[in-house]
Amino acid sequence: MARQKGVSLVTLLLILGLAVILLSPTGQTFIQGLLGGHVTPTTPTTPEGAQSVNRKVAISCIDTYSGAAGSGTVKVYGSDGKTLLETLNISSGVATTSDYYLSGTELVLEYDDASNSLVRKHITVPKMMPADIQAVTNNPITLKVFTNCAALTASCVTDTGNSITDASTSASFNKTKEGSTGAISFTWYVPTDNTGFIASYDEIDDLNWYAVLYAKLSGTNYEYISLSGWDGQYTKGTAVWYYKILEPTSVTKYKVGNSYIYSGSATFTWNVDVTGYSGDAATAALFMYIYTDPAYHNTKGGFGPDSFQIDNYSTTGFQIYFTD
Repeated sequence: MARQKGVSLVTLLLILGLAVILLSPTGQTFIQGLLGGHVTPTTPTTPEGAQSVNRKVAISCIDTYSGAAGSGTVKVYGSDGKTLLETLNISSGVATTSDYYLSGTELVLEYDDASNSLVRKHITVPKMMPADIQAVTNNPITLKVFTNCAALTASCVTDTGNSITDASTSASFNKTKEGSTGAISFTWYVPTDNTGFIASYDEIDDLNWYAVLYAKLSGTNYEYISLSGWDGQYTKGTAVWYYKILEPTSVTKYKVGNSYIYSGSATFTWNVDVTGYSGDAATAALFMYIYTDPAYHNTKGGFGPDSFQIDNYSTTGFQIYFTD
């Protein structure tokens, strides 16, 4: 009689067992090792053995760049970022809630040092280890904050090497010298060590808290000037606004020991076309703001309810004149 074809139960179980092993994280790591690759192990967000608690939350506010204790207030909002639950005063770098919050509760914290340093952070109230439950009264978390940069200075130069001076018709972008097309480089400098910026999102006013370089192109015959290389543009009244969303590190001066992690200086270069332009009265006024969003500025008109100008050029901005 012919032998029955097929897979025995034992063989099938061996195959299934091998598949389970190879598809497991350990098996995947083994396979990657054979192939010469590497798998970064996943770190659990909650330590093994941690337990849910219903306690007050002690929020330690630590400056990301200086390491100093924060000061001012922390507002605690519900998970929507809009419903205010508590306003806490910071004492010795710590703000402790009056209410109790169960582990797993989602909150939004808003730090305000009363000197234009603002940051909003979504957090989940953590669980606690049994030893910590016995040792401390409150549930501790850390909120990384910062001291905002301010009074930034700048320099400006064309691609031919000519310097442009703020609000100067003599040290301007001159069509005769530069030609009908060219480029402008704008370099800024943060004056104070360990000051900078951290971006976040404002659910209350529905805007991103970005750092942004704006350019307002206006004046006589401004419509014959074209700027390119920016993130975007929009027209408001008798002006065209251009914007560049900045990396927070580009406006941060962070020093560790004798070395700068972030230098506090960066350059943005854009192209200029003045082919059809004539005259000496058109300007591009540059402004640097934090806690602002170009989309908000375009639709609402203002830079943002909490916006703060970080450059050193007041309400007129750094003015680049176009002359012929």
